[in-house]
Amino acid sequence: MMKNYAKLIRIFRALTGKTFSNHEYKHRLILQKIAYILSIKSKSKYNYGFNWYLRGPYSPPLTRDVYNEQQPTEPSLDKDDKDDIKVVGNLTDNATNDKNLELVASVLYLMKNRGLKDFKKIYPSIHSLKPWYSEEEVKNAIKKVKKSELIS
Repeated sequence: MMKNYAKLIRIFRALTGKTFSNHEYKHRLILQKIAYILSIKSKSKYNYGFNWYLRGPYSPPLTRDVYNEQQPTEPSLDKDDKDDIKVVGNLTDNATNDKNLELVASVLYLMKNRGLKDFKKIYPSIHSLKPWYSEEEVKNAIKKVKKSELIS
């Protein structure tokens, strides 16, 4: 997975403007959400395997890479990286906002894995798990996920 992990680190830096640190919880959370979103776009490229956890989609194998792999150097972005950055960027106004990424990734997870497709079904699930998100925030997240065409 090292090659894909290195790509995720490059994408993290491009989206956040920060050097990834596995000592920063917020960095790890953002990386998890970026990886989940991109796994929907290209499962073969980012096949970490995700399940539901407290803060939304979570991958234990990615966490192992975060702690076990040597931090990769960050070479220049290639065309695929730029496409991936665009996909994540279209889903969030600010990739350093971990709460926004958590919400978008959670909505995407519920739509893909639990078959929930509209606000009336998604909002109660999100609200029961994450009551700090407003109806408006959830509506905006659903709108962005639908517009992204990651879920058909």
